Amino acid sequence: MKSRVLANSVLASLIVSLPAFAQSPPPATGNRPASASGKEAGNSAGLEEVIVTAQRRAESVQDVPIAISVIGGDALKANSFTALTDIQYLAPSVKFREIPGQSSYSIRGVGSEVYDLGIESAVGVLIDDVVQTLPGGLALNNLADVQRVEVLRGPQGTLFGKNTSAGLISVVGRRPELGQFSDETHLQFGSRNDLQIYNIVNVPISSNAALRLRGTYQSQDSVYKNLGPAQVRDTRDYAVNAKLLWEATDALSLYYIGDYQNSSGSAGLQSVRVFGTGTRVRSALTTAGVTPGPDNRATVYDGDPNRRSHSLSNQLNATLQLGSLTLSSITAYKHSESNSNPVTDSTPTPIIASNRTILDGKQLTQELRLSSPAEGLFDYTVGVFYFNSKLKSSNTQYGTFGFLPDNSTVFLSATGGSVNQTRKLESYAGFGEFSVHPTTDLRVFAGARFTHDSPSGSVFIGSVPNVCGFSLFGGICQTSPLPTPVTVGSSSHSDYTARAGVDFDVAPDVMLYATVSRGYKGPAFTLLGTTLKPVSSETVLSEEIGLKSQFLDRMITLNVAAYHSKFKDFQAQVIIPPSTSTGVGTIVTGNAGGLKSQGIETDLTFRSTRGLMLNANVSYLDATYTEYSPQCYNSQTAAQGCTGAGGTFDAAGFPLNHAPKWTYTLSGSYEHDIGNNRQVFANANYAYRTKFWSAVGNPNTIVSGYGVINAAIGIGNSDGSAKLQLFVQNLANKHFPVAIVGTPLKEALLKTYFVAPQFVGAAEGVELETRAGRRYALLDGAPREVIGT
Repeated sequence: MKSRVLANSVLASLIVSLPAFAQSPPPATGNRPASASGKEAGNSAGLEEVIVTAQRRAESVQDVPIAISVIGGDALKANSFTALTDIQYLAPSVKFREIPGQSSYSIRGVGSEVYDLGIESAVGVLIDDVVQTLPGGLALNNLADVQRVEVLRGPQGTLFGKNTSAGLISVVGRRPELGQFSDETHLQFGSRNDLQIYNIVNVPISSNAALRLRGTYQSQDSVYKNLGPAQVRDTRDYAVNAKLLWEATDALSLYYIGDYQNSSGSAGLQSVRVFGTGTRVRSALTTAGVTPGPDNRATVYDGDPNRRSHSLSNQLNATLQLGSLTLSSITAYKHSESNSNPVTDSTPTPIIASNRTILDGKQLTQELRLSSPAEGLFDYTVGVFYFNSKLKSSNTQYGTFGFLPDNSTVFLSATGGSVNQTRKLESYAGFGEFSVHPTTDLRVFAGARFTHDSPSGSVFIGSVPNVCGFSLFGGICQTSPLPTPVTVGSSSHSDYTARAGVDFDVAPDVMLYATVSRGYKGPAFTLLGTTLKPVSSETVLSEEIGLKSQFLDRMITLNVAAYHSKFKDFQAQVIIPPSTSTGVGTIVTGNAGGLKSQGIETDLTFRSTRGLMLNANVSYLDATYTEYSPQCYNSQTAAQGCTGAGGTFDAAGFPLNHAPKWTYTLSGSYEHDIGNNRQVFANANYAYRTKFWSAVGNPNTIVSGYGVINAAIGIGNSDGSAKLQLFVQNLANKHFPVAIVGTPLKEALLKTYFVAPQFVGAAEGVELETRAGRRYALLDGAPREVIGT
């Protein structure tokens, strides 16, 4: 089977080069940005210096007193990774859980795993300096034109624009390039009819302006096999992006980004892992041919489990030099809409016949930032931030709930109709970070952000034809006028985040640092039944010590970080088990009293002068609840701890969800010139994580440890202008779940959300540039001539 998939996936490629046209001569090449400590930019023998903006200024990653993983755009291409979720295979402290209504990132075991749309994530995601908070996730084509992805571990709320209590993922796109024309095309084929294609064109408008245009498309078949009547839709994503850079004067730079994304496919697909106690579901699935188990990917769905979403965003960055100071303004507006009907009951019966959710979200952000030069005795960054979001949602969930016949024309609803909500959040913040350099080797720094959050919301229940509440069980549903929306929740809260620390260069390429940080995530409202209930803000106190070092003429880089984080009032999700009268449970968001996350992270990189690079990353994590009393899970007995008031149990000491104790990645790449401007290359990586829990305290939801091998081999031009690559993701064809979850139904089940199994394919890329009668290819960010005039 594997050989047949591989044979079907290998395609021949033909690359045609067009003649060059004369353009203006290339501009003079500037120097590489200097690091904060004035260290050299590196040399040809060792690792190239990696420049990041983790402290809102360009500096070497080795000079930043923060635990950071940096994944370059070239590394993503080399592994044929196109989704932001793929970075978990290269950054061991990051994990992504992709479940409808609950998709989220976690860093160091901590994330926001809640269904509630009004709860912000503990892990912030920034794209080109703009925070992304609207639900619905990010389309798969976001990494088509990425310069790098920075993963900042631990609280980062001091300098970044929203509540990042667990960490930050910052995506930095490639900017338009002045004075040159370039055309880059990428075509990728893979198993399950995977097709990915994008084209990027860089066009010089004048000597001080350039336009960069990108179009992307991706489609792929589902990993699930449906034995029922419902259509399992293919994943399809496309996007267009435009960037305009105008260096208006020597002091003023304007940078505009416009982006449109569209995504569709099936929603909420999962397979049955373990039958519940109910015989009705068991009979229906068994009759259809479903055999539950850890590797089961056969499903039986009715209805149409579909999803559609699109978003439009506009952004303007302005940078003004005021003498030695830099004033930056970032203005962004995003509008996102989605319509989904995810599978909820995992059965061919209409226990839940509809779970339609319609979202309409808008977000406006404005940031002003003033920075001094990173040199001399004293430097600083100060600023203000404004955030405004509005999210309108409508959820229509109904079915027989096991009480009515499958052919019933009348359905039941736990709420009596459609739940319509409006969530608003307005936030103001002022921030600053200051550092002092008493000596050339010592830096002391401190910063704080003061934030005022004002969340509010409204909810009303709308009538749905032939749908009635349980109070009308067995009766006829009557359509009634929609009630007038009433504001049922509003609050305001002010709090602060802070960071202080010291770093010291004990040798020219060896730095020690220590930091203390306080993080904060604002209050919100959660839906309980048909009303909104407040959820308190959460805070975290985190300490970290670290080592950043390079040896043997920077051929070896070794970074180590040890941390301890203590969260208070952590915003968590609980499932209230089904009642005996309705058979329907409730999913709500509340506050866990406390949790801790502590561990050690080690990153080791070796690069020789012969085209070989090796990486090893190891993370040890101890993340447990210290104070938490969630509801007992289905079938939990008193002997298993279900002895608390109201059917709760003491979860203190239990691991956090999706927090493996050990995670490590091993990767290597090799390239070798074979003459005639040709080069062969290969790379591979192995990512392993030990077992983890999917639900608090429920041993039935433990996911066993697993490892994933990805590899690629190819040939191309030595200058990078063209290449052909064959790749495989999940080489060992491991079947492993993203999560194991239960349902809040009387007909209890355990469901499995799978990731895609083996993925084999071919990728072709060609990148051409034309300038001054010569063709150029971008290699490591620098244009090199490949064909003369």
